[in-house]
Amino acid sequence: MKNKRPTLITILCVLGFIGIIGAILNLFINVESANRYLTPQNFSFGVIIFGLMTIAIYLFFLIKIWKMKKLGVIGYGITALVELIVDAIFLKTPILNLLTSLIIYIIIICILFSQFKKMD
Repeated sequence: MKNKRPTLITILCVLGFIGIIGAILNLFINVESANRYLTPQNFSFGVIIFGLMTIAIYLFFLIKIWKMKKLGVIGYGITALVELIVDAIFLKTPILNLLTSLIIYIIIICILFSQFKKMD
């Protein structure tokens, strides 16, 4: 690590770790409501698998960001983009939800890239 982890990165990572716990809970609590976007209605298992894979990938890249690795920022951005595309195409997520997620991801990624030079 070139420098000590900036406070902003620490805050984002802690919020990210809390968000991952919330995402896991949300995945299992709301799997039935996710079904309304799917046709046919028997894709619950697929939604859970995709959700768990996405959460695991986010966790991997979040740990990299915590360790101040550039790979974490790049991977996080790519994962966010892929998740938005899959949500839009396969899960038929409403456009307002997609736009909200997109704005949040853009803010997070801009903050991460502002600290990019400090990373290994």
